[in-house]
Amino acid sequence: MCGSKPVKVDVRVVAATNSDLTRMVSEGSFREDLYYRLNVIPITLPPLRDRREDVPLIARHFVQKSCKSNNLQLKTLTQEVVRALMNYSWPGNIRQIENAVEHAVAMTGQEKEIPARSLPEEILQPASSLLLPTVAIPDEGINFTSVVSQLERELIVRCLEKTGGNKRQAARLLQLSRTTLIDKLHRLNLGDEFPAAS
Repeated sequence: MCGSKPVKVDVRVVAATNSDLTRMVSEGSFREDLYYRLNVIPITLPPLRDRREDVPLIARHFVQKSCKSNNLQLKTLTQEVVRALMNYSWPGNIRQIENAVEHAVAMTGQEKEIPARSLPEEILQPASSLLLPTVAIPDEGINFTSVVSQLERELIVRCLEKTGGNKRQAARLLQLSRTTLIDKLHRLNLGDEFPAAS
């Protein structure tokens, strides 16, 4: 219903961002007046990788939430799972840990405990823990581009072999989009070895 009289409202705006708004204001890519309207009580929250001691508490919260929404008895996390969660760097932050916990709850069905095997593969074997070849640096130096390309090729081949050639699953393991993985396959001349159908 429209009217010409002002109506008093009492609202409170809570906004969140992962962008550096101060920098964006100085660059002119974020409105200065809006920034000062929002920036009343700023709370800076470090990423999960910088506060790993919070990970078990956050994970348990999401276990409780997921069990409740799926009408399951509350599950507990094994010590092995807690260690795996704390050792992971969480590039996707809170959304990623919520998804990982939902995955684990779904994978365990009616089990009362969440074992490590129920976690997504990338958390159990993060990229940093893969056995990478030792590269000797000769006095004359190395061809950086060539070495990186060889390493990239090896990681992609290993992931595709692990997933039986399934590109969607391999892309998930590498934390890439499927289209990015296919582009890399063409660039590394692996398209014939792993056709783009999967």
